[in-house]
Amino acid sequence: MLQNSSTALVPATTDEWSDLAVATLLDCYNDKHIELNRGSIRAKGWQEVITKLNFVCAEGKPVFTYRRCKNKLDVMKRRFKLENDRKTSNGGAPPDWPWFQKMERIMGRNPRYCGIPGGIASGERLTAPSNKFHKGTLESCDGILRNATSF
Repeated sequence: MLQNSSTALVPATTDEWSDLAVATLLDCYNDKHIELNRGSIRAKGWQEVITKLNFVCAEGKPVFTYRRCKNKLDVMKRRFKLENDRKTSNGGAPPDWPWFQKMERIMGRNPRYCGIPGGIASGERLTAPSNKFHKGTLESCDGILRNATSF
């Protein structure tokens, strides 16, 4: 690995990924994936992910390419599936793999969202709305506070 002027490591070959680069790739990919309602990321979306990755980890130099990022993500998806199977067979014991939680946000079967009280994802029973307006309380979802309001 080559050391650049910042503390991030720039890969000397296309096979090496620093922890910062992997974390940035997963975060940027997840942000774009959620923005597209968990749909497929097309060329323009991938270009945004790659641009952010190169900006953060390579001082804007074109070190990371579409093919390289896509291959890394595909390898990580396969690893996640293996780790997830192990987790299931171990009775839910958390895996030692450091990227499991980030990959679970991307690949998980039941991604966690902040729900509206009474909404489908809230686990509450659905009832017909009343004519009264009720202000809800602040609810937290992964540290993000939102003002929940129900009718």
